[in-house]
Amino acid sequence: PNNANDPQHLSSFSIRLCQWQKELGLTGQAIATALDLPLPLWYRYRAGQHYPKPHLLALLAQLYPLNLHWLLTGHSVADTPPPGHLPDTPRDTPRG
Repeated sequence: PNNANDPQHLSSFSIRLCQWQKELGLTGQAIATALDLPLPLWYRYRAGQHYPKPHLLALLAQLYPLNLHWLLTGHSVADTPPPGHLPDTPRDTPRG
């Protein structure tokens, strides 16, 4: 699983954050203003130097079209198994 403290996860997250911002055509200043953040902090999120707190991610998703699941994991919701389903668990494996 992805860990927010893992540098690889952070860089993957920052790549998706940059991609999302570019696709929407938003400026860093516009996003920082909407989130009431200093602009340098937004740039640190984009650079992978810091990770936004959950309430900021939730606000971002309220203000703009954003799939938080994709932003955090890199997967669409359709790629995710239903909750509680773990493939290849002992009960899913035939007993012999």
